Amino acid sequence: MPYSVVIDTRRVVPSDLPPARGPLTEALFDLLTREVGRPRVTLPPVAEGDDDPLFGDDSALALHTLYALHQREFERVDVTWEWQPDLLAWRRDLERAVVHRLHDEVGDLPSTPQIPDALRSRVESSSGHRLAQYLLQQGTDEQFREAAQHQSVSREMLRRLFGQPLIDRAPDTSYQVELSLLPGWTLAGANALILFAFHRRWLGAVVGYLTAVEMRTVDQVGAPGSTAADDLARELVQARPQLARDVLFGGATALALDDEAARRTIDAWERGQSSLLFGASPT
Repeated sequence: MPYSVVIDTRRVVPSDLPPARGPLTEALFDLLTREVGRPRVTLPPVAEGDDDPLFGDDSALALHTLYALHQREFERVDVTWEWQPDLLAWRRDLERAVVHRLHDEVGDLPSTPQIPDALRSRVESSSGHRLAQYLLQQGTDEQFREAAQHQSVSREMLRRLFGQPLIDRAPDTSYQVELSLLPGWTLAGANALILFAFHRRWLGAVVGYLTAVEMRTVDQVGAPGSTAADDLARELVQARPQLARDVLFGGATALALDDEAARRTIDAWERGQSSLLFGASPT
């Protein structure tokens, strides 16, 4: 196997930390640019953040940066911060707040859903196709570029965590995602995927997340029938029935966050604004 398949040289070169967006990222980035343990800096309680733990620009970027410490290097950031206990404890608090909000977004779920039928029902009732329809009917070149930037962060996470997406029919985006342009509601989807993938507790959720993403992709390209992810979800629940609700939770999370991102993107465009942070108005 070529080394380039295992090591992406674009991620070997350290990148700059993005600009801070509020009290959480200001405190975090100040801490990360210091020597580990000298002097000790106390991070603000997560509850003191000024925005939504799930979609807020400050909270989402803080959590995304903490995850990125395991996947890339940043300029002027000591790599040993990756496993620093106080930093991991603060990340745990952020994750707890995010999981609480995810339950709010997803709503009530049946205790013993039929998998994958319950996931399929969720996909069919979701509104994620709205963004694709908008682009096909009236999207400008700039809006197509913005949509690609929003989607690239989750696609990058799929590559880093699982090698390649289960279905990958979209054009390859070989450029590095510019985090400073991505709003919190874009980072929310990638953060949820990483959270599920990083914790054994959320095995069912990550399988459900991937299954829902694949189901929606198959629907969009018009390829009906069972998918590899369908089979994975079904086999997991057959082996461990107690994970059925987690599988549905993960799938519902993927769909809810994608639908919300589509809604906010289109709302920005219909106001004549860019959907990116610090972006120019689309033409």
